[in-house]
Amino acid sequence: CDTMDAHLHTRDWLSIITVNMPDSLTTTVQFFVKAWSLYETRGTNWLAHFLEHMFFKWWKSYPTAMDVAHAVDSMWAESNAYTSDDHASYYIKSTPDHVLTSVDILSDMIIHARFPEDEIKKEQWVVIQEIMMYNDDPSSLVHDKRASWLFGDTPAGRPILWTPETVRSFDRHALNRYKNDLYTKDNTVIVVAGAIQDTDALLDHIAHACKEMPTQTHIPTTSAPQITTSKHSSYIDKNTEQNHLIMSILTDIHGNDPRRYAAGILGRILWWGMASRLFQEIREKEWLCYYVWWWHYSEIDHGMLMIRAWLSKERFEYGC
Repeated sequence: CDTMDAHLHTRDWLSIITVNMPDSLTTTVQFFVKAWSLYETRGTNWLAHFLEHMFFKWWKSYPTAMDVAHAVDSMWAESNAYTSDDHASYYIKSTPDHVLTSVDILSDMIIHARFPEDEIKKEQWVVIQEIMMYNDDPSSLVHDKRASWLFGDTPAGRPILWTPETVRSFDRHALNRYKNDLYTKDNTVIVVAGAIQDTDALLDHIAHACKEMPTQTHIPTTSAPQITTSKHSSYIDKNTEQNHLIMSILTDIHGNDPRRYAAGILGRILWWGMASRLFQEIREKEWLCYYVWWWHYSEIDHGMLMIRAWLSKERFEYGC
C-alpha cells in the first residue's frame, strides 16, 4: 500500500507498532504476547489456551461476560483471540474513532482479568467440548498427532488444547501465576493498523492504559525441539469416508530467517490457486483428491514443510 506508514515505538518497556493507512475505514488494535505452548512444561501445557478463554470472562470495568460482549458490540466492532504454537493474540477491529476505547478494553482484559472459581468450572467444560470437537475432526486430529510423532514429549510435540484430564486439574492460582509471569510489558507487542488520527496521543494512551502491567518476564525461552521418537509413520483409525494424509519435513528456516520469504513464494507456486502445481497434478491430472495443501511455516526456532490431502480409500496407496 503506497499510503502505508509503519513505525516501531517504545513506551515504558512496551513495543508498539503503528501502521498508519489514512485511507482505511477501520483500525485494528492487536496485542501479541509471547505466551505460547512452546513455553510450557508438561505440568502447565493447558494454561496458554485456557487463559485466552478466561480473559473474556471478568474484568475490572466489565464484570460479566455480557458486559464484555456489549462493550465490543456497542462499537459495532469485531473482536477475537487465538493461541498458537508461538504466541497468543487478542484484537479489536473498529472504526477509527473507537481506537482509544479498543485500547482500554484490551488492556483491561489482559491486566485486570479475574478468575472466579465458578467461571473456571464453566469454562473447563466448554474447553473440554472444544477438545472433543477437534478430536472428532480427522484433519485436526492428524495435525496434532503429526507433532506428537515428530517431536515426542516436548512442548512442540504436545497439543495446545491438551486433554480433558489436564483441563480439569488446575485452579485460579495457577492462572494468575501464568498471567503474571508472561503477560508483561517486555513480552508484549501492541500493533495498531489502519487510520490513525494522532499517533502521539495514541502512544501516550497505550502507555497509560498499560501502566499496571508487570514490567519483565522471568520465563526463559525454549531451545529448538528435537526429534525424540523413531516413529516415522503411523495412523489413526477414525472410520471415516476418506483418509487424511499429512507429511512433514523439519527445516532450519526459522521465524527470523530471510529464506522464509522464498519458502512462502514456493508455497504459492506449488499450492495456491487453481493453476498451482499440486492442484493441476494431484487433482486435475490424477484426480486423487478434492483438496490438497502445501505450506512452509516458521516457528521461533525451527521450520516445517508440510503437505496434506484428503484421499479416497480406494486410491490412497497410489496417492501416497
